Amino acid sequence: MPDLTVPAVLFALVLLILLGQWIMVRRAKSTQGMPAPVELLQCCTPVAQNAPENEGVFFFEAPGCMACRRMAPILETVLKDHPVHLCVINVQEKPELARTLRIMGTPTIILVHEGNIVQVIVGGISPSKLQTHITQYWPQSNDLSPDSNALKPGSHSEP
Repeated sequence: MPDLTVPAVLFALVLLILLGQWIMVRRAKSTQGMPAPVELLQCCTPVAQNAPENEGVFFFEAPGCMACRRMAPILETVLKDHPVHLCVINVQEKPELARTLRIMGTPTIILVHEGNIVQVIVGGISPSKLQTHITQYWPQSNDLSPDSNALKPGSHSEP
């Protein structure tokens, strides 16, 4: 009879990893439908002319996250024709905000519409799926310039 100890341990480890990922996603998505915290809305000031102050796309990233580096240009490309601003938040610089929003992994994208968290996306996402989510809340607008909706981390505009 063959020894099944090693395969059983490997199987248990894979199950634990999958369970951890499932918990991480469920925990972050539990904020959907809740009002956006004031700290989140004050994190970035909208610079797009048609972007309301209580709406936006909030991108939570970490400095060493390769998936975050791949998602950043995709987000900017998808958002260039929408009247919404993008706020990039480093989870190491704002750990209390990430904790409040139950973010345990990056990249995480939070869509806030009319002051409420309407969508939480954990992990990478294809440009077409991201476009679908964004268009659901902010229809395309061709009168914005390509760079009018992007903010650098921690940047604010003065009225």
